[in-house]
Amino acid sequence: MKKILVNKDEGVAEVVERIISEEDSNLVLVIPKDSVLAESVSNFHLIGREALMVNKNVLVESVDDQVLAFAKASKLEAVHPLFKNKRGGSSLSDIVATDEKPEGGAKIKKGRRLSRDLVEEENGGLDDDKIESGPDFPIDVNKVSGEKKIRLSRSRFKFVVIAIGIIIILGGVFWSFSFFRKAEAIITFEKTPWSYKGLFLGQSNVIEINSADLVVPAEVFTEEKNVTKLFPASGRENVSIKSTGKIVVYNAYSSDPQTLVATTRFETPDGKVFRLDNRIIVPGAEIKDGKIIPASIEAVVTADKPGEEYNLTSVSRLSIPGFKGSPKFNGFYGSLTETTGGFVGERAAPTATDVDAAKEEVTRVLEASLVGSLQSGIPESFKIFDEADRVTVTNISVNRNTDEGGNFSVFGEAELEAIGIRESDVLMVLNELADGDHADKVFNEIDVSYSDISADFESGELDFSVIADGSLTQYFSVDDFLNEIAGKDTDYARSIIEKLPGLANAKVSLSPSWFSKLPSRISRIKVIVN
Repeated sequence: MKKILVNKDEGVAEVVERIISEEDSNLVLVIPKDSVLAESVSNFHLIGREALMVNKNVLVESVDDQVLAFAKASKLEAVHPLFKNKRGGSSLSDIVATDEKPEGGAKIKKGRRLSRDLVEEENGGLDDDKIESGPDFPIDVNKVSGEKKIRLSRSRFKFVVIAIGIIIILGGVFWSFSFFRKAEAIITFEKTPWSYKGLFLGQSNVIEINSADLVVPAEVFTEEKNVTKLFPASGRENVSIKSTGKIVVYNAYSSDPQTLVATTRFETPDGKVFRLDNRIIVPGAEIKDGKIIPASIEAVVTADKPGEEYNLTSVSRLSIPGFKGSPKFNGFYGSLTETTGGFVGERAAPTATDVDAAKEEVTRVLEASLVGSLQSGIPESFKIFDEADRVTVTNISVNRNTDEGGNFSVFGEAELEAIGIRESDVLMVLNELADGDHADKVFNEIDVSYSDISADFESGELDFSVIADGSLTQYFSVDDFLNEIAGKDTDYARSIIEKLPGLANAKVSLSPSWFSKLPSRISRIKVIVN
């Protein structure tokens, strides 16, 4: 059987938790004399009930007669450690097993235990030495030595029942308050004013703070964005626009690659000519089993003449006039997918004012988009100053050709750079500076502001001034304090608090107020530090 050693001041709630948490199903509760459990029989009723619910067999061992009596009253097996038999059971019994007549001729019936306060004596009464002492429990005794008749006093029986009920109720109330009691400690420390002003340096090439030189790590963040927007053209002009499109150029001639220069002509069967916008190299064909498998490349072409007649849907084969009269004429050709934009006549066109306004709008959209990405993408631990970020527009181009709705397009690209520092690094430096002036003290409150901010994006450095105003208090570990006072009386807790350095004021209170000890559970003790 597993033994559980109960402390004198350990309440019933703690004991029940220990019973439930044990893996063994057979347990021995070793309860010392003057245990708080002996204050009420309801404690043992609760232990018996909870043990039964979790299928645990509980035996109570104690030198305290009150504990043994309460345990037996709660139907728990109980033993005195000095009177154990060889099997580990108890030699104590609730039964008086003697047939000897006490003085006065009365014989106590075997198998009954008499309650001294509930027996009416006849013919001289009973000898104190012949009656086993123990708790009073109402019983029926009809005869003593066949002659003397002992009856229970009904009025006294009712009184005992009422008294036991009151004890159980009061015990339950006491246990409830004990189980749910709470404590609160309010500790106020003296405050020491502290202020500082200094020039800090953030560097992207360092990873640790340097309090002596006021250097903290910095990080450079970059972000790129591009956007294309349409704008209405407010002007009109006569235009001659050539259509454009894409062509796939095939090499079905040989396995050698073929270079085609810019402006190389491709001709449709009906004589329309399109020219390459850029130089291309057509890869060599694959020769497999003596057969040529054509290779291809895609390119952009522009119509040789303006006009809508060059806006074509698709042409399956275009020849290269430059190869006419040579074997390459049939070996190289193009396939046109679609060409658009050809126009001759008056149409909407952007004015210079339209173009300038469109460029400004695209720049504004890029800047707003980049700043939004910066705010949402950078970790919260970093602080970015307004003076430490910049947006650079790397490209902006205008397509003056308008669509059917009279709109022209503007394409823009931009890059954002920002240098950030962790405010926690700044606070760490300030804390080390304050600790140098006031050992074992920490910030109770601090207000930090920044000025004179200057960023060097090329070197990844950030200069800034720090102004700090606050107050310091003595370092105090709440966890260590809780472990020290849990389960102790209020006088002990107050003595611990009085020894705290830098203490200004303190108060310890219990709920309910009549308890003198703090809860053993740390979670039921609230510590407020001012």
